[in-house]
Amino acid sequence: MSRSSFSALWVVLGWSALTGCSALIDVGGDQCTVDDECERLGFEAVCEQGICVRSEMSGETCDGGSCTTESDAGPEASPLGGSCVGSLRCEDGVYCFKDQCVIEEDVSRFICTVRAPTPVDAVRFTMPVRDFVTEMPLAEMVVLACLENDITCDAPVAMFEDTAGTGDVELDLPYGFAGFLEVRSPDALTSLWYFTKPLYEETNAKVLKAVAPDTVELLASITSVEVEVDKGIVIMEAFDCMRGAVGGIHFEEDKADALPFYIIDGRPNTASTITVRNEQDNQAAGGFINATPGFTQFFARIGIDGPLLGTFNANVKANTVTYIDIHP
Repeated sequence: MSRSSFSALWVVLGWSALTGCSALIDVGGDQCTVDDECERLGFEAVCEQGICVRSEMSGETCDGGSCTTESDAGPEASPLGGSCVGSLRCEDGVYCFKDQCVIEEDVSRFICTVRAPTPVDAVRFTMPVRDFVTEMPLAEMVVLACLENDITCDAPVAMFEDTAGTGDVELDLPYGFAGFLEVRSPDALTSLWYFTKPLYEETNAKVLKAVAPDTVELLASITSVEVEVDKGIVIMEAFDCMRGAVGGIHFEEDKADALPFYIIDGRPNTASTITVRNEQDNQAAGGFINATPGFTQFFARIGIDGPLLGTFNANVKANTVTYIDIHP
């Protein structure tokens, strides 16, 4: 079974330029009813209309460490593995990465230089979509772009119909778009591809490999696992600052009832516990089989017990493939 790439989703949802705040995607009914429920999910956020929402950050753009000033951080330092809100909160020789005190060399490839985006009216987004096995375009493909709070995709902001049969999606999306694509075709299961960070600049995404019903049967035979039609399949992949797929990443999900797998030598492997990078096609993917439908929080760690690289909340739907890319 050949596999040139697995296009998947990041993890900490960025700040929405459209609304002035970030709604952490609600994906199967209300995400919260009170602020305490957001904290329980791991978000510093408040509950607004059933969704955990974080206030917009200040104009400073940060990555890796926190934007908190020295005066805010306080005098007490945290040891390796402890929590932090700025580099001064960690012990000497330890770096504050995403509010965790870690060894800097372990996370250096995920500490990116961030440049301020230039606002524009619309941003061009392109992405090839191919069949997982045959690598051919899907017949009668329709792609809807939906805002993060449009859970059922009833009011898409843009639509692409592949009348030419090329399989190459082209969309002009609002600046700062944070939502998902719903890919439909009679040839494949419905795919949900999430924007795990806001769209600020023209982007050519990796190929999305759609899964046909007979491919699901092949997946079941390889893994010796019955794929349940009332559950979902999730495909995840993590990337570094240079957009290279990263090996050594461990994926988790908060419901802890789906079967994890990783793509090893082009085939799904349920015994592996971390991603393995395929240099030839820049792929290091994993995911979950028989994921329970509804709101689910997914995690990516650097190593099995290493620092948290990111987390993302996504909608899992029955008989649907959900793609989650993790970007710094």
